[in-house]
Amino acid sequence: MFWRWEKIKMNITVTELARRLQQPIQLLDVRRPDEYFAGHIDQALNVPYEVIRYLPAQISKTQPVYLICTGGVRSVWAAKKLQQQGYQVINVLAGMDAWTGPVVTGQ
Repeated sequence: MFWRWEKIKMNITVTELARRLQQPIQLLDVRRPDEYFAGHIDQALNVPYEVIRYLPAQISKTQPVYLICTGGVRSVWAAKKLQQQGYQVINVLAGMDAWTGPVVTGQ
């Protein structure tokens, strides 16, 4: 699985993500809606991997887009797709499995 991460220009840990969340960032949770509703980071917007090519208009190409999933696989796939579309992507290694910060449930 590590070979997939090598193709992504930037990866960060959940510890680094927690630090960056002190400011507003573009954080996309690419898990299925049921996974997202069960518990997600407050700033995260749910855009499931399957529909990542249809990003909401408010996602800017001039700001980095942080991607998180359960364990880091779908976020890598999403990152590759978004890089091809010209987005600056930052993958969160190990995803929500490694996240120990607060989560919210529901929408």
